[in-house]
Amino acid sequence: MSKTLDSIESAIEDIKNGKLIIVVDDEDRENEGDFLTAAANVTPEMINFMAREGRGLICVPILPDRCLDLGLDMMVSSNDSMYETPFTVSVDLKGHVLQRVFLHRIEAKLCKLLSIPTLRQMIWHDQGIYFH
Repeated sequence: MSKTLDSIESAIEDIKNGKLIIVVDDEDRENEGDFLTAAANVTPEMINFMAREGRGLICVPILPDRCLDLGLDMMVSSNDSMYETPFTVSVDLKGHVLQRVFLHRIEAKLCKLLSIPTLRQMIWHDQGIYFH
């Protein structure tokens, strides 16, 4: 089977234009694909699509210094997972009743809020559905 992949430059341009892309792992690693877009561009429809079609965790990547600023603790103190993925505790927005019918709207809002440099931790609570 012939595989044709887009260039990194093309993928970056798609993300800049608000598109959702798929990034694939090496066949010798997890051999899977992950949906990826910029948090600032995420929409409720994208969240719904990723949850429905991806059937995995929806994660928001955050740099270590930003995790410290936001007071996000690591999920475990000793990470012995195969690829040592550094997850923090999960979070949800405070004051929102997570009704399944509106969940994708709240999740999209949280992704966008986490990308704001001046944001502080007061707007969410731990033990949510988002991992970083």
